[in-house]
Amino acid sequence: MGLHTSRTPVGTGSGKHVRRAMGSKGQPECLPYHFHEMQSSLADRQFQDYTAMKVAGATWDHLDPLEFERFRRCVRESRGRGDAALLELPDLELAKALGAVEANGTVSGVRVLGMLLFGRESALREFLPGHEVAFQELAGTTVKTNEFERWPVLRCMEFLMDRLQARNREQEVNLGMLRVAVPDYPQRALREAVANALVHRDYTRMGAVHVQLHEDRLEVSNPGGFPEGVTIANLLVLNNLWHERRCTSAEAAFLIQKSDPEARNVLLGLVERGLVEARGDGKGRSYHLSAVIYRRLGDKSAYIHQRGFEPIQQEQMVLQYLQKHGSISRSEIAQLCKISENQARTVITRLLKHGQMAPSGKGRGTRYESKR
Repeated sequence: MGLHTSRTPVGTGSGKHVRRAMGSKGQPECLPYHFHEMQSSLADRQFQDYTAMKVAGATWDHLDPLEFERFRRCVRESRGRGDAALLELPDLELAKALGAVEANGTVSGVRVLGMLLFGRESALREFLPGHEVAFQELAGTTVKTNEFERWPVLRCMEFLMDRLQARNREQEVNLGMLRVAVPDYPQRALREAVANALVHRDYTRMGAVHVQLHEDRLEVSNPGGFPEGVTIANLLVLNNLWHERRCTSAEAAFLIQKSDPEARNVLLGLVERGLVEARGDGKGRSYHLSAVIYRRLGDKSAYIHQRGFEPIQQEQMVLQYLQKHGSISRSEIAQLCKISENQARTVITRLLKHGQMAPSGKGRGTRYESKR
């Protein structure tokens, strides 16, 4: 029996929507599948663009002509980075060019994008209640400024930037005969932080974009999160594997500041998703990026190098080394086969068991010689 994958969420026979995920005890279980999680999941897999969805009940009259002028002004002030061809278009043609409305002669619907860019404040409160921005100025536990607004995105951007620039202190630094004003925060960094918070937030979730100016720092946050299955721990481990090529569960535990069993669960989760492969057994087990990752990065030969050699190949390499050089140590085996010393011990055990070599000496100075 074949089951076709659905591109949209499918409820159970009792009318419930659940999703399979790792529960709080680290075991797979069925969890409630909320509406905003459905929308985020579809967007993550590129099955749906939430901003292209039609807003039920919204009409052309819910859009503010002043916001169209604000958009044109932003394009003019972008110093060539905006599309100047949009400046000459009337409001309706501009909205159609941006994909903000559904129209074939007349407007049949307003999309979420149109409401976010050009919607009146009252319309945003009615149709997109999750969209909100907040600017807060705090001195310790005292809230000096606390402003919440529901305006179109460009107006929100200007509102937040005006508040930040008015409070962005400067210090003058002497450079020879010149005095240069150095602000606490570069304007470009402020614009980038605020723009990212507004553009990359999850508009299916309730909650405001918060810009909090403290005495010693600036915090910018927005509703949303990583796609399902992606965590800070996963990203840290994958980044480490990309740079270091290989790691053990102990190294991963130190990296993500978790216990060894928790780090092992993170690595096993990456193995299940096909992002990471394991090599070796027990304490000597190590992990490296999978063939899929290297293939997508266009570096197939690097995977072969990281994957290393199969056990029988490792044994043959050691025996050939013994024929040429007479003896070998555990660290030399590890270096020869590109494995850890714990894994080298496993190779030694196999060769001793098969009677292909014998130890010479004791302790750390032990070397191994061929018995043939």
